[in-house]
Amino acid sequence: VTPGNKTREKNSVSERTLDSIRSPDTAANVTARSSQVSGMVQEANTFSSTSPSTVPPMFNTEKEECLVTRETLPTAVTDKNWKVRKQSYEMLTSLLSESVANQEPNGTFDAEFILNGLDEIVSSMMRDSNASALDSALQFGIMYADYCKGAGSAELAAEMTTSLLKGSAFSSSRPSTTKLVTPLTLKLMEVGTEGVASVHSVTDVLLDKGLISRKPKVVLATVNLIFEAATTFGAGCLPLASISTNAPKMLSHSNAKVRDSGMKIIAEICRALGSRDPLRDVIGKLKKAQLDQLDALLEAQPGPSSVKVKLRSRIGSSADDSPDDALAAFQAGAEELEAKRFASRSAVNILQELPKTNYSTKILLPKWSEKVAALDLIIQCGGQKPYKLSQPSPSINYGPLIVEMKKLLSHTHFAVCSKAMAVLSMLATGVGEKLYPHLKPLLPTLLALSKDKKLTKAVASCLDTFFG
Repeated sequence: VTPGNKTREKNSVSERTLDSIRSPDTAANVTARSSQVSGMVQEANTFSSTSPSTVPPMFNTEKEECLVTRETLPTAVTDKNWKVRKQSYEMLTSLLSESVANQEPNGTFDAEFILNGLDEIVSSMMRDSNASALDSALQFGIMYADYCKGAGSAELAAEMTTSLLKGSAFSSSRPSTTKLVTPLTLKLMEVGTEGVASVHSVTDVLLDKGLISRKPKVVLATVNLIFEAATTFGAGCLPLASISTNAPKMLSHSNAKVRDSGMKIIAEICRALGSRDPLRDVIGKLKKAQLDQLDALLEAQPGPSSVKVKLRSRIGSSADDSPDDALAAFQAGAEELEAKRFASRSAVNILQELPKTNYSTKILLPKWSEKVAALDLIIQCGGQKPYKLSQPSPSINYGPLIVEMKKLLSHTHFAVCSKAMAVLSMLATGVGEKLYPHLKPLLPTLLALSKDKKLTKAVASCLDTFFG
């Protein structure tokens, strides 16, 4: 074969390839288009100026039998044959790439134009059971997150992250898969349209489901991803209160790598807050070696890491989160978490729990110390603070108990009076405004007791719970 023949042969192959790409949805079309689009998708999804990681090449260059056409695409994405699903994901990537060609990734494309109901099924793609098909799904997921407006929803971002954790994406030992999981998860955080809502929703899923996984790979990947999010977008964007609450799980984990990454996260949060003080509950429980490690990290880098990637919703804004902003967000998050925990707790029926103790016997004993011990039993029945007690009803009447406490307020020993006020405070806090009509008549008695220096603080505290 002469060189000239080789050249003509190459030209002939190129012409056939171009013809196949031009022809609509044929077997050769899907294969050729996959090869053509792979470079486009890689370039579009490279986390250069707007993204923290790089997406590997998408399509296998080996020639495969075409199992999917545009007409069969709606059913192919859920087909039992993994090869069909894989090709359907690749076709979706090809269609999306063609639709957004020469457009900037700004999250405005409507995915319904390429497949009806795509926003509703994209999450299920992220937990494909076949490793090869999963890689293609993750490739599409990154492009979908970058261009499609549905991905800007914090709820959908959380759903997709949940699917990644429920499936094998986080636990996979396949290099191609592990290289895709982090950029996809970070992209879901980045493209949120409601400020830091997507960052919070994705991180909360990682904390709630990834951190408690029985698979060591998943836990390590989770902690590493949270740290990378902190150094990519700035720790101030993260749900700091939630991370602080879950920090003991990271710092006491049996895997040393998890503990090290957890310590790096704590150090980054301290830098973002400008102080260790907000994390004193966490830091106070550290071992000496861990304290030394934290000291070394903060000494090596006192200030927060610079933001590598701006959240899409913040593009155009020059200001990053200041320590004051981060602290305010931390405090607000802590209050929100406490409110959620309180709302999820069951109310305690103290009148039902009290008869299970020997309160009725102890309260009748003559010694003041026995009466104080009896009153402590009531407080113990109230459960954890902040108290949450059952609301008054035909079967729950706090009147007799309040009357009994009023009698004890006239006891000669200040400790009995003080403890009776503690019980009244618990009732006021735990029941709330529905009990105020029963507590208001106690005001004159409490004001009279406030003249006793031993009871002044107890009275003030009690009145605060009544009317504060």
